[in-house]
Amino acid sequence: MTEEKAMQEKWVLSEQKNYDELTITDNFLFCKIMEKDPSLCRELLEIILGVKIKKVVFTGREATIGVTPNGKSIRLDVYVADDAGTVYDLEMQVTSYSNLPKRMRYYQGMIDLNLLEKGVDYKELGKSYIIFICTFDFFKKGLPIYTFTNRCSECPELELGDDTVKIFVNPYGDTSKLTEDMKAFLRYLKGTITEDNMFIRKVHQEVSKARECEEWRVEYMTLMMEYRERYNEGFLSGRSEGQKIGREEGREQGREEGREQGREEGRKEGIEQGIEQGIEQGIEQGIERGIEQGIRVFVLDKIEENIPADKVIEKLQKGFQISREKAQFYYEKVASGR
Repeated sequence: MTEEKAMQEKWVLSEQKNYDELTITDNFLFCKIMEKDPSLCRELLEIILGVKIKKVVFTGREATIGVTPNGKSIRLDVYVADDAGTVYDLEMQVTSYSNLPKRMRYYQGMIDLNLLEKGVDYKELGKSYIIFICTFDFFKKGLPIYTFTNRCSECPELELGDDTVKIFVNPYGDTSKLTEDMKAFLRYLKGTITEDNMFIRKVHQEVSKARECEEWRVEYMTLMMEYRERYNEGFLSGRSEGQKIGREEGREQGREEGREQGREEGRKEGIEQGIEQGIEQGIEQGIERGIEQGIRVFVLDKIEENIPADKVIEKLQKGFQISREKAQFYYEKVASGR
């Protein structure tokens, strides 16, 4: 086995979540189930918003919204529109990032620009809802639902009227004023099934069916394989680049140290020892840079999968054989620099 292959197998991720362990809070399953049965998506929106919706049109799982031919694009988990022209973006969030509100703002801007590029006059922009379903209380104010609309600071009862609504939902806090359906859904986010709730029974039945769907299982496994390949490619590329840079720096350092030793022990012996020591140090620096690149790719992939921060840190600690403090340092460094 080559050294490269051995390193690849050593660092390849072996702790991906098993398909049979997926729940409604996992993006893959959440999107698949909502796409399969738009009526469940409509019911969920009705439960969260407390309104009746006649019909929703599903635009596709993790819809990609482009901005310009050469610009950036974003992926939306569940992006639907109703018969009244209102658009809804449902996002499942299992990791608490400090920039979630900014992400929501970015999504709003991209959704509006996407509609305008399709020929809609800004005067005709319909109402839009961006809903983050979280497994944590982002604001830590003890509320299960946080609803935001644009209001006047000097006159709080005065709304701007731009028809944009942003909502954070989480299964914690005081639920006494919520409907029974909403309470049941929040409990389900924490893994508790309310047997006498029709909506929850239907959703859970779909989760059970999904676990028996071989097509989805293969798609999920293929997706995880692609993530692992991306990780390995990033790690090996970073390692190779780091070694190259390290060797160059090592040779230079070796020459410098060789000249210093040559003054004392002779020019020839000093240069040889200096180069040897420099190359060793350079390789060490290269490997270290390569590992850091691999860690960066690993963390970005896990963030993309919405894996909780503590779980990512734990995997870093185990997979790269580093202390928890160092794993947390790498995680925060990568997450803050996205």
